[in-house]
Amino acid sequence: PDATAAEYVIQVAKKTQETYPNQLVLLGETGWPRHDDTPKDNVDACRWCSPKYQKLFIDALTNRAAATGIGMFLFEAFDETWKSNLAEEGGAAPYWGVFTADRTPRP
Repeated sequence: PDATAAEYVIQVAKKTQETYPNQLVLLGETGWPRHDDTPKDNVDACRWCSPKYQKLFIDALTNRAAATGIGMFLFEAFDETWKSNLAEEGGAAPYWGVFTADRTPRP
């Protein structure tokens, strides 16, 4: 899902650029969760939420965005642990951070 998902995001951005050629198009709040607290037997559980896929997606997206000249903002710099109590956010909501609490990049 990593390269395929990244390519999909780029294609949507390119289509938006074609639709609005005189506007700056940036990818906002894009990323990949590295964990999901949803029970694995639940249909809504994220099968691809892992540190491995988070890194693969971010690397693929960063490379494709740079190659196509598309700017982006990653979601999220740090985990949002307060979201673990919000059922409507889903089990992956707290785990999008690409840095640890001490600002160390995640592998």
